[in-house]
Amino acid sequence: MRSFTRFCAATASCFALVALGAGQVQAQRGGSGGGGGGTIVNTATPFVFDYVALVNGATPTCSGDFTVTNSIPGYYTWTTVSLSVKAKSLNFADGTVLNVTLYTSDKLTGKALAPIRLAGMTVLQKVGILKAAVQIANTPASQSVRQLDRLIVTASDGTVVFSAHP
Repeated sequence: MRSFTRFCAATASCFALVALGAGQVQAQRGGSGGGGGGTIVNTATPFVFDYVALVNGATPTCSGDFTVTNSIPGYYTWTTVSLSVKAKSLNFADGTVLNVTLYTSDKLTGKALAPIRLAGMTVLQKVGILKAAVQIANTPASQSVRQLDRLIVTASDGTVVFSAHP
């Protein structure tokens, strides 16, 4: 009887550990706390910086990533693009504002969509940082599923400072 009691206690401990571990995995994947269905979590896609200009004698180093979240299938009325971009060694005067433009296309048809101009990236101590989330309204009839094709950062005179793609 004693060994049966130990067996039950050990089994209960194993089930508790498995349940605890399953809850941790679900939490990491973004699921809801009560068991039910989880939510889909977009993981950030890193940018590939394919062009970086020489800026006043120095070449900046750039890094960043983004996510694109389209609305519920069948109701493609908006898209949210979240991005984080950092450029170091930007030899611009403090307070210089760089223009940031996103280029998107319809993922299903490949058709280019209108460019989106974001709030500028301000340079401070030779570093430019942009963290933004922009909600883009799609025309109700289009049901577009957007994808991000390119990010271009320009100086006020139109000179391309750097560009990136997924």
